[in-house]
Amino acid sequence: MNPFATIEKENAHPKGANSPAFSESLLAAYYPHVHGASVTLSSVFDLLQHDKGAKAKETQQEVKSVSRQLIDKIKRRDKLGQDWLDKQYPHLPFDPRRPTLFVFTELLRALASEKGLAFTPNDGIDLLHASVPTAYGDFVLLDKSWTRRVRDLKMPGHLLYAFAEPELDSFLDAFEECEIVPDL
Repeated sequence: MNPFATIEKENAHPKGANSPAFSESLLAAYYPHVHGASVTLSSVFDLLQHDKGAKAKETQQEVKSVSRQLIDKIKRRDKLGQDWLDKQYPHLPFDPRRPTLFVFTELLRALASEKGLAFTPNDGIDLLHASVPTAYGDFVLLDKSWTRRVRDLKMPGHLLYAFAEPELDSFLDAFEECEIVPDL
């Protein structure tokens, strides 16, 4: 979920290392609970809810506050002209070895450029939630506005299926039809 940590990993990524999108801290936190047990989506959700979501709620409030300040700052500065936005967050070419910086920057630019956007605290969480999965995933399920923003990204050679909640049936159909080919 943390595009900043993923961007750092991408910049220092040695050949053959784990994917920069892989969270070693998540594995370290949950490995003792799943070692020797079957890891299912349900068991992961159970572990995430172990503390009734207290840690997640605390982190969410911090992320909402920080991201709100960032977007407000970008929108205030953007009123000074597109020049500022281009200098602070320039368009970057898509680099398949470092996709997160591209995705995060383009989504920030989209938010800053949207006229009349009523940025909500949840948009900050959504920005983070959308960035790394969009950079590394094949399928993402987002709300309507974030699905539109993600679909507008141009990532040559990166096929991404983005769906909104009303398209859940289409999402499931596409997912079931997808042939998974393991990396060799």
